[in-house]
Amino acid sequence: MYNRKIIDTITHIEIWDYNKIIFEKSDYKLQIESDKTIKRTKFEDMNVLEKNKAIQRRIKNQKEVVHTIRRLIDTNLFNPYNKYKSLFVTLTFEKERKELKKIINDLDKVKYEFKKFIKRFNYKRKCKVKYLAIFEKHKNGGYHIHCIFFDIMTDTTEIFNSWKNGKIDIEVIYDNSPKIASYMTKYLTKEFDNIDLNNLEHLNNYNKKNYLKSNNLLKPFGKKYIINENDNCDNYKKLELINENEYTRTYIKDGVNCKQICKYKKYKK
Repeated sequence: MYNRKIIDTITHIEIWDYNKIIFEKSDYKLQIESDKTIKRTKFEDMNVLEKNKAIQRRIKNQKEVVHTIRRLIDTNLFNPYNKYKSLFVTLTFEKERKELKKIINDLDKVKYEFKKFIKRFNYKRKCKVKYLAIFEKHKNGGYHIHCIFFDIMTDTTEIFNSWKNGKIDIEVIYDNSPKIASYMTKYLTKEFDNIDLNNLEHLNNYNKKNYLKSNNLLKPFGKKYIINENDNCDNYKKLELINENEYTRTYIKDGVNCKQICKYKKYKK
């Protein structure tokens, strides 16, 4: 349990202060039934109200994912121990090829093609690349892939030779490119913009993860603990405060309306 959460990336420090104690799953000693006994309703079998609630839950989850992706990019892109530059790579599919027409609209198949690409690329390099990939869906339903290769020394011909499905665009990411995280994460919630609940055919992949990352990425440092009233974060006041906000969440507990307040601050190192 905690009422303060601190997340430290290479470039920023985030502090989340809660007015009430947050209990995590590990704090409970209740035995919960296995999820296998729970019957989940398929999206296509839901009514309009249920679909709306499911989409709102997904949007909320995606906003949390945006924070996670931003932190991963900051931590790995601006790591002072990096020896090489990072690359921003866009992979597209050739729509004219018959064998690809059944792939470009299916997120699972697109992910499979990307994994094959990474496997071929790693084989050519004789080492595992550090990557983060996001799958963007076009209005016509097809996907293409944006990815970052972190701290990589490679001949770009190895990348071109590893992707067999279409065109490739490669750009070097320089240290003065802090907006790359915003550029990448905007695609995570793009599919949910201007949703028409009466026409949800394009949301057949709404509940599927639309990003992939390698297991060798450096993770941001985080800690959670309980603070007292006298703890005012004096250690961080020397840093530049770049964002400050307050969030309120209302919920019902034991039939009583409750309110939880979170104060958020983000500092630049």
